[in-house]
Amino acid sequence: MSRKIKYLIGISILAILIIVLIIVVFRDRTLTETEPNDTFQTANAIDFGQKIAGYMNTENDKDFFKLVVDSDSILTIEITGVKGINLALSVWHGEPVPKIMKIVDDNRKSSPEVMTNLRAKPGIYYILVEHGENDPKVANTKNPYYLSVTGRDYIPHEESEPNDTPQTATRIEEDIEYMGYFSPSYNKLNSSNDNQFREEDWFVIHIANASFQTPKLLNISLSEVIGIDSIVYLYNSRSEELLVVDNNGTGAGEQYTGFPITQSGHYYIMVTAKLFASNYIMPYKLKYTLDDANPNDEIEPNDSMDTANPIADSHYSISGENFTGMIPIVGFANGKINRRGDKDYFKFVGSPGTYRIELLSLSEQDFTLSILSENGEQTFSSSTTDKLVHPNFTLTRGSFFLVTSNTFNEGSLGYTLRFSKLPPDQFMEIEPNDTKETANIVDSNKIRGYTSSKGDKDFFVINYPERLRCDFTVTAPLKGSIKFSVTDPLGYIMRSTTVSNGKTDTINEYVDKRAFIIVETTGVDFDNLYEININTSE
Repeated sequence: MSRKIKYLIGISILAILIIVLIIVVFRDRTLTETEPNDTFQTANAIDFGQKIAGYMNTENDKDFFKLVVDSDSILTIEITGVKGINLALSVWHGEPVPKIMKIVDDNRKSSPEVMTNLRAKPGIYYILVEHGENDPKVANTKNPYYLSVTGRDYIPHEESEPNDTPQTATRIEEDIEYMGYFSPSYNKLNSSNDNQFREEDWFVIHIANASFQTPKLLNISLSEVIGIDSIVYLYNSRSEELLVVDNNGTGAGEQYTGFPITQSGHYYIMVTAKLFASNYIMPYKLKYTLDDANPNDEIEPNDSMDTANPIADSHYSISGENFTGMIPIVGFANGKINRRGDKDYFKFVGSPGTYRIELLSLSEQDFTLSILSENGEQTFSSSTTDKLVHPNFTLTRGSFFLVTSNTFNEGSLGYTLRFSKLPPDQFMEIEPNDTKETANIVDSNKIRGYTSSKGDKDFFVINYPERLRCDFTVTAPLKGSIKFSVTDPLGYIMRSTTVSNGKTDTINEYVDKRAFIIVETTGVDFDNLYEININTSE
């Protein structure tokens, strides 16, 4: 290689180094504000990468800075803390009359302030540095603050701040993860009476092809952020609150699976943090997906008797058999406890009759099933973490079912509530009959019934025109046990016997025209009947 070529290469490298040094020096140089700059018209220019020193010269000093943005950008604006001074910054956009976009006044005196993730489309922006509202306003002409602005290109699939209202909501699409920040701590432009100064991020989604007959199931997931206890809200286009997701604590995300959407249109997801917490370093990630609903799935909201989902023995009809392989399942519903305190109501609108009712937990979550009359009176209640059965409950149109849970499991698979209609049986007990007042009247010589739950009591009353000797032959259910008692006319027990596992015992007692029979469950068998035969003689 000739000397001349080597010389030219050396000169070129030196020139490049000088250019790089000049760029670094001039882009990262620290400038000082030029007073007066207390109006939009006298604002000091600031550029990306610059650092400007400024002073709070008076108790009411305001320092304006002008930023020109040439491309769609995401801004981070920072002011350093000044000892004894509480600083705030605000961002304005447009000319000739700039409009305020955001105010950041989170911290107390001597602390910095940061505005992160602010979207700025091409145009003119103003940054105002002034005294904050969290401490008394004092001047400091000796110690400067430093204002800096950095920028990056806007990336699709992130929030577009400010998105603090439904009108400025960020549009998001299904099954795409969007990034956002719980920052700043306060939104000083939020003047809501209920949630004044709360920082909110709004997102708008569009759901098509949804109806009550063919609902869409909305699934929402919000990732965890360190130090944040988040809440997720869902609203319709009329600003009516449909859903609040607040199941987990600080440092955990939130999820909701299967919220039914029964009408096409725009819906709004709003995320916020409790207690004005913020994190401008770690972003959250928000995503929603849609599923087609199964006709047997519960439709939220069904948190009251007025909004109960209907269950009919024909509407939910499926092919299948239940526990014995002989009695067909004629109706069922799938549900899920989606949040703490959730209540799922169902209303029976099928044909009256005696039904076997089963509640199956699809996980280890505990569930409670309550059966209510049309006026809201509870006639049955029991809990399970596996399978709950009421083997023979008499349903009428208007019976209600309420499913609740004492625990909430984020990943729970939910439950299934199903019904099997029993064939007519003139000797079958009619529930509820767990008190003397609701005792079944016996008008034959045979009684059949089920051990509905541990401690269940079935009351029956017998009436004769005269005093008779009665032989009671009691047969236990095949895999259960019962205590049989016969009383005097006033209900005082005269004689009892206990039988188990399909065995039979006979006791005799004189009945003075009237007596109660009490069958108490001591060992549950949901699948097999007990039977009582009564023979009378004078």
